[in-house]
Formats: sequence, structure tokens, C-alpha cells
Amino acid sequence: MVSLSNTEILDQSELRLFFDEIDFLDWRLKLRQFQIASILIRAIRIRYSTALWRTHTFSDA
Repeated sequence: MVSLSNTEILDQSELRLFFDEIDFLDWRLKLRQFQIASILIRAIRIRYSTALWRTHTFSDA
């Protein structure tokens, strides 16, 4: 009985470690998605501001 309960506890702790690892990987994936989205937003802003600058420069000239 004691060995059975010890293996059950071991299995539960292994499951906890497994789910903690999944949570950590999910957190890293969300962080990576946020970083990619912020890079894309920054690139779009630069492209948009450059396009506005060009249209104002050429229309003023």
C-alpha cells in the first residue's frame, strides 16, 4: 500500500511538472507572438509615416 501511494504521488508530481512546463511554453509562445506583432506594428507605422512624408513633400514642391 505504501509503495502504491508513493507511485501515485510521484505520478501526480510528474503531471504537475508536465503541466507547469506546458504553461511555461504557452507563456513563451504568447510572448513571441506579442513581440512579432509589435515588430509588425512598428514596421507599418514607419512605412505609413514615410508614405505621408513623401506625399506631403511632393505635393508641397
